[in-house]
Amino acid sequence: PLADRVEMAVVERLRGRAPVVEDELEADVCRVLPGMLTPDRRLIHACLESYGAEDDPPGTWRLRLEDYPEARAHDHEEAARLLREIGDRLGFTAVQEQDIVWRDAFGSERYVFRVRTHAGFGQALRDAGEVIHVLPGGRGSLVAEKARRDPRLRTWLQAGLRLVKFRHVRRLAAETTLTLENLDDRLALDPIDESDPQLPLL
Repeated sequence: PLADRVEMAVVERLRGRAPVVEDELEADVCRVLPGMLTPDRRLIHACLESYGAEDDPPGTWRLRLEDYPEARAHDHEEAARLLREIGDRLGFTAVQEQDIVWRDAFGSERYVFRVRTHAGFGQALRDAGEVIHVLPGGRGSLVAEKARRDPRLRTWLQAGLRLVKFRHVRRLAAETTLTLENLDDRLALDPIDESDPQLPLL
């Protein structure tokens, strides 16, 4: 999808590690995606806000510290490890293949988690089966902007629990009242387009 290509183009520029001027970035992206593919400013800005931090002078951006490849690799590994630990704690056999899979006592897949660091869901819309995608909370507004533009993505997101944030996995790992019975409700407590709710105490 075009929105995914715009995201990749913006991230590539930000990873150059030099400050990026928003107007110049917009011109560069439009050169890469010309004609009917030319994206509008709102989408480019949503990508900048998802991956970047505004710098001085205003209108210049740098890659956020947490989005440096080394930091994201650490987050990715941590989320995968915590998901395995949570699954084991709830009585599943949790294994990491391409995804983190929780199997019940009969060997059936009950939950499948895919840890990712970007907001590109073109392939996910074609995947068979129920996969819960785990991604940084900073991608929330970008996912919401993409869903506003793409009815396929919007329908996919509305069809069930699709996305969980890294920070929510950390909270679930620390929650002492998490059980198999309340798991689905707990997983859904931090929607991708909302900011930082608190887990219930009981």
